[in-house]
Amino acid sequence: MISSDLLDMMAFSYNKGIDSLDGALAMVSERWLYLPSSDELPCSDDTPVDNEDQNFIPNLLLFLLEFIWAERNDWFFGVDMGIYHTTGINPLVPVVPDGFLSLGVARRKGGQSRKSYVVWEEEGVVPSFVLEVALGIGRSRYTSGDVQREVLYWYDERGKRYLTPEEQLARYRERFGELP
Repeated sequence: MISSDLLDMMAFSYNKGIDSLDGALAMVSERWLYLPSSDELPCSDDTPVDNEDQNFIPNLLLFLLEFIWAERNDWFFGVDMGIYHTTGINPLVPVVPDGFLSLGVARRKGGQSRKSYVVWEEEGVVPSFVLEVALGIGRSRYTSGDVQREVLYWYDERGKRYLTPEEQLARYRERFGELP
């Protein structure tokens, strides 16, 4: 199967008068020579747009992974971080999910935190899990003490909401009393 990048390159080559595959491949190689480093790419636009839940969920996942995989150094979980890649129209425009996990990469790059996740600096390793918290789906009111907020709940295919662990525990106590 021919990739869309190869087809684009072939069409561009034809329009530029490059009539051999070697010439076209040389042009693709040149494209990779001019990709900026992570130090040259923007890592923040200083525009806060996430709400509390969009920060809480990916940061909780990061905390759990750091606890569970404390001894591992072959993974990276980014939160609200730009992912620069070459599969889109412009490699200078990042995708910025709420969170993402990449496996098979160094936890810290050269002992430093990453400013952005730059796929061409990660030997082509793309995230294997991407999280985008979609507010408005499964939304309901939740009260904790005197604080009330909207939260997301899981629903089954029939639209019935799954009980939270706290609700499951309360239901158990109603039926059977305290835990043994």
